[in-house]
Amino acid sequence: MKMQTSHGLRRWKRRCRKMLSSPKVRLPLDLAGSFLAGLCLSAASLGNMSQPVCLAVLCAGLPGWLPVPFALGGCLGYWTFWGQSGLQGIVWIAAGLPVCVILGMMGKKIPLLPSGLAGLVVAVSGVVFQFWQGEETSIAMYLLRIALAAGGTWLVQSALHRQEATAQWLSMGLVLLALAQVAPLPYLNLGFLVAAVIALTAPFPAVAVAGLALDLAGISSVPMTAVLCMVYLLRMIPWLPRGSWPILPGAVYFSVMILCGQSQYLPIPALVLGGMGSLLLPRQGTQHLRRGDMGFAQARLEMVSGVMAQARQLLQETLVYPMDEGALMARVADRACQNCPHRQGCPEAERVRYLPQTLLHQANVLPESIPSGCSQSYRLQSELQRGQDQYRMLRADRQRQEEYRGAVIQQYGFLAEYLQELSDNLPQREETAARFRPEVAVCSRGKEAANGDRCLRFAGTRNRYYVLLCDGMGTGDGAAFEARTAGSMLRRMLMAGYPAHYALQSLNSICVLRGSAGAVTVDLVEADLVTGRASLYKWGAAPSWLLGHAGPERIGREGPPPGISVGEGSSTVDRVTLQHGVPLVLLSDGVDGSNAVSGLEGDFDQPAGFLAALILEAGYTQTPDDATAAVLRLHRLAGK
Repeated sequence: MKMQTSHGLRRWKRRCRKMLSSPKVRLPLDLAGSFLAGLCLSAASLGNMSQPVCLAVLCAGLPGWLPVPFALGGCLGYWTFWGQSGLQGIVWIAAGLPVCVILGMMGKKIPLLPSGLAGLVVAVSGVVFQFWQGEETSIAMYLLRIALAAGGTWLVQSALHRQEATAQWLSMGLVLLALAQVAPLPYLNLGFLVAAVIALTAPFPAVAVAGLALDLAGISSVPMTAVLCMVYLLRMIPWLPRGSWPILPGAVYFSVMILCGQSQYLPIPALVLGGMGSLLLPRQGTQHLRRGDMGFAQARLEMVSGVMAQARQLLQETLVYPMDEGALMARVADRACQNCPHRQGCPEAERVRYLPQTLLHQANVLPESIPSGCSQSYRLQSELQRGQDQYRMLRADRQRQEEYRGAVIQQYGFLAEYLQELSDNLPQREETAARFRPEVAVCSRGKEAANGDRCLRFAGTRNRYYVLLCDGMGTGDGAAFEARTAGSMLRRMLMAGYPAHYALQSLNSICVLRGSAGAVTVDLVEADLVTGRASLYKWGAAPSWLLGHAGPERIGREGPPPGISVGEGSSTVDRVTLQHGVPLVLLSDGVDGSNAVSGLEGDFDQPAGFLAALILEAGYTQTPDDATAAVLRLHRLAGK
C-alpha cells in the first residue's frame, strides 16, 4: 500500500510538471510569479529600514521579460510597505531595470559588473536623498545597504547561473529576510511558513541560515535559529514517522517559547501549515537514501530525466534574433553605386540608400521601385533582385534551423517524460497476467523484387502487443529501405517501453531532420492483452477496417505523412475493442479496402491467415504500388 501511494504521488507530480512545461500555462505563471516575487522582496528590512534585496535580484539577471513584472511588483511593494519612505526603493528599481536590460544585451557578462552597478545605484541614491530630502540615515546603515546590494547581487547571480550550494543557502536567507515582513493575516506570516518548509526539507546549512534571517528580521523574540536547528535534528531520528513532521516546527517553537518565558503564539499556525506543506516536497537527498539496486536505478533515472528537462527548457528560452534587413538593403545600395561614374554628388544616392526594406519581401523587382532619376537603374534592378534572392535563402535557412531546434527540443521533452515514467514504474514488479492471446497474419504482394511494405508484430512491455505496418512511398529498393529503417527504429523504441505517441513523434522529427517528408507512412496498433482494447495510430496510412458482427466499420482517416514539419501535423489515434474476437484489418495503399471487405459477405470468423489472403486478393489494384493486408485478432485465454 505504501509503495502504491508513493507511486501515485510521483505520477501526480509528473502530470503537474508536464502541465507546467506547456508555454501557454508557464508564461502567465512566470509573469505572475515574477510580479509577486518583486512585491514580497521589497519588504526586506533591517533596523526598521528598507533594504535593496529587490534590486540585488533584479541586477542578478532574470531571463527574458521577467525583469519587467518583477520591477513593477517591486515598485508597488516599496510604496505599499514603506509609504513615503519607500520612494528611495522605487528609485533603486527604476535605476536597476535599465542596468538589467543593458547587461542582458551585452551577452557575455562581466562577473563583478552587476554587483558593482547595484552598489553604485544604492550609493548614489543614498547621497542624493541625503541632500535632497534630508534623510537621516546613519553611516553604518548607508554602508550596509551598499554591501547588501553588491553582495546580494553576487550571491543571487551565483545561485541562479552557477548553481553554487552555498550561494543558494545565503540567497534563501535574503528571501526569508523579506518574507518575514509579509503577513497577509496576523497568524499567517510567510517567513515562518517558508522557514518551516526549509527546516523539514533542506540541508542543515540552509536551515541555520533561515533561522538567522528570521532573527535578523526581528519579528519574534523567540530565537528562531535554535528552533529550526532543533526541528532539523528531530527529523533525523530514524524511528520518527514522517507523518508526524508537520507538528514538529510548531511543537518545538512552543517549547522554546515557554523556556524563554515568552507568550507569542501567532507564529504557531504558520509553522504548522508550513510543516504540512513540506510533505508535498521531496527532502534533499531522499533519492540517494534508497537502498538496493532498484532505488539506485530510480535515482539515476530521475536525475537524467531532470537533466533532459532542463536542457529542453534552455533550448526553449534561447533567443532568436531577427534578420538584419537594413544591412541587406545597405549592401544592395553599395553594390549598385560603387562603380557608378555619377556617384559623387548624385541626387538619387540618398533615395537609393534608403529604399524601403519591404522590397526584399517581393518576388520580383517592380519598375516603380527604381528611382526614375537613377542613371544605373539596370544595375540597381539587378542588385535588388540579388538581394531578394539572398533574403529568401536566409529566410529558408532560418526556418530550417527552427525546424531542427524544434525537433531537438521535442526529443529532449519526450526523453525526460519517458525516463520519469520509467522511474515511476520501476518498483512495480508484479504485472497482471494477460487474458488474451494475439493472432496475426500478413499477406503481401510487391511490384518489384524489393517490397516497399514492411509489417512487424512483436510484444512490448506491460502486456502490450504491437502490429506495425510501414509503407515506403513508391516501390523498389528505396521504398524498402525507408520502410525497413522506420520499422526497425519504432520497434526498438516500443519494445523498450517508449509511449507510442512519443515514438511516432520521434520518427516525424527524424524525417524532418533528414529532409525525407512523405518517405514513409505508419500504421500502428497497440493492443492491451489484459483489457482487450487497442489503440490505432495512423500517420499518413490508409484507413483500417474492424470486421464486427454488425458489418465492416471503417477506422481512421487519411492524412499527410510524417516529416513535413515538427510543429504541424501529428498522428491520429482511434480506440477500438477487440474483446470479442473481431478482426482488425490494416491495409497499405495498394489495397482497395472497400472492395476487399465487401467481398467477405459477413464471413469474419475465418482464421486470420485466410482473411488476410482473401482481402488481399479481393482488394488488389493495378496501381504501381506494393500491397499488404494484415489481420489482428485477440483470443481469450482459457480460464480468463
